[in-house]
Amino acid sequence: MSITSTKHNSSIGFFGLTGKMELTQLVTLSEEKISLQKFSPRLELFLTWLGIVFTLFATLMVSVDMLQLFREDISSGDTGDFALHALLTVIIASLIYGGLVYLFARIQFVKRLRDHVPASRETLESLHLDPSRSLSILVPSYKEEHLVIEMTLMSAALQDYPNRYIALLIDDPPHPRDPNEAEQLATTRRLPGLLQ
Repeated sequence: MSITSTKHNSSIGFFGLTGKMELTQLVTLSEEKISLQKFSPRLELFLTWLGIVFTLFATLMVSVDMLQLFREDISSGDTGDFALHALLTVIIASLIYGGLVYLFARIQFVKRLRDHVPASRETLESLHLDPSRSLSILVPSYKEEHLVIEMTLMSAALQDYPNRYIALLIDDPPHPRDPNEAEQLATTRRLPGLLQ
C-alpha cells in the first residue's frame, strides 16, 4: 500500500477533465438563510396531518371490507380465496405502513426546517480561525479509474474547511504484471501531484 498526500489551504490548482491547469479560489459560504416565504410550515403540517387522518380513515374502511371478505371465505370454506385475501391484506397493510412512515417523517422534517437557526458567521469563523482543529480526509483506492480518483480528490480539496489534510491510499499491487494495470497505477500515483 502506498500513501500519497497533499495539504490544502485557501486556493488550489488542479487539472480538470480537459487537462488544463485551473486555479480555483475556495470561497467560504455566505450566511444562507432558509427562506420560509415560499414554504409555509403551518400549511405543510396541516396538509400532512390531514393526510394521516385520511389514511387512517381509509384503513378503517378497508379493514371493515376485508373482515367481511374473511367471514365469507371462512363460512364458505374456500381456502384459496382466503389465502388470496390474506395476501391482499398484507400488501395493503405494507403500503399503508409505508405511507404513514413517510407522513410522520414529513412532520418531523417540517418541524426541523421551521425551527432551524443557521449558525452565526462568528461561530463559523471560529472554526476556521482555530489552528488546532484539523481534518484528515482519507481516499481509499483499489484499481480505481483515474477519473474517479481525480473527482474524489477534487471534491475533498474543495471542501470549505481551512486546515485539512488529504491522503490518497493506493491499495493496488505494487508491481503489477499486466502493462495496463502498471500504467493505471503510475497514473494514480501521479494524480496528487497534478492536483496540488
